[in-house]
Amino acid sequence: MRKILLFSVIGLFAMQAVSQEIPEYCLENDVVHRYLTEVQYDPNDYSYSLIRNYCYDYPWNWKEEGGVRLDFPKPVPVKFKTALGVEAKLYVSETEDYENAKIMTIEAGVDSVSVWNLIPGRTYNWKLEYEDAQGQKGVVETGKFKTTGHLRMLKIDNVFNVRDMGGWEGLGGHPMKYGQIVRGSRLNVNSSTTKIITEGGIDEIRIFNKALSEEEVAALYREELNFALL
Repeated sequence: MRKILLFSVIGLFAMQAVSQEIPEYCLENDVVHRYLTEVQYDPNDYSYSLIRNYCYDYPWNWKEEGGVRLDFPKPVPVKFKTALGVEAKLYVSETEDYENAKIMTIEAGVDSVSVWNLIPGRTYNWKLEYEDAQGQKGVVETGKFKTTGHLRMLKIDNVFNVRDMGGWEGLGGHPMKYGQIVRGSRLNVNSSTTKIITEGGIDEIRIFNKALSEEEVAALYREELNFALL
C-alpha cells in the first residue's frame, strides 16, 4: 500500500513538472485585463460606462503613453534557440498535425517572433521549418505554449477595436465559440477609393472566414464603416 501511494505521489509531481514546462501567456493587454477583473456593473443599470477609468480621452484615443494600443491584444513571443542563416517558416497550430496552421515567414537571422490573434484557453504547437536548395524540408525546432485570458482582442492593421465575440455567455449559459462573430470599426473613411485597412489586415480577416472570396473581403472596407463576420 505504501509503495503504491509513494508511486502515486511521485507520478503526481512528475506530471506537475511536465505541465510547468509549457509556458503560459495571457492574451489580454494589462489595461483590459484589469478592467475585466475589477469592474462590476449593476445588472439593473447599464446607463453608464466605467471604461473611462481605463482609457484616457475616451472614446477617441485608444493609446497609452508610450504608444501602446489599448485595443490590441498581447502577442505570444516565440524565441528560437538559434537564428537560421536562411529563410524559414513558423507553423502554429492547436493540432500536432498542423492542420489549419497559422504560417509566418521568418527571415534569415531572426531568432524570435511575435504571434498575434490566437485564441484564449488553448494549447498551441509550433515548429520552425526550412527548405534547402534541393527542395527538401526539415524541422529545426518545435515547442508548445498555452494561452490564457477571456476576451479575444484582434490586431488588424489600421482597424480599430476589433474583437472576437467568442467566450461570452450566450443563451442557456453556454459560452459562444471563438471565431464565429468578429466585430470592428473604421474600415474606411466614407470613400470607395480611400482604403485604411492594409493588405495584411485583409489577410487576417480572411483567416476568420475562409469561405469569403477576395471580392467579398474587399467589399468589407468599400461599403461599411463597421463590420461583423458571421
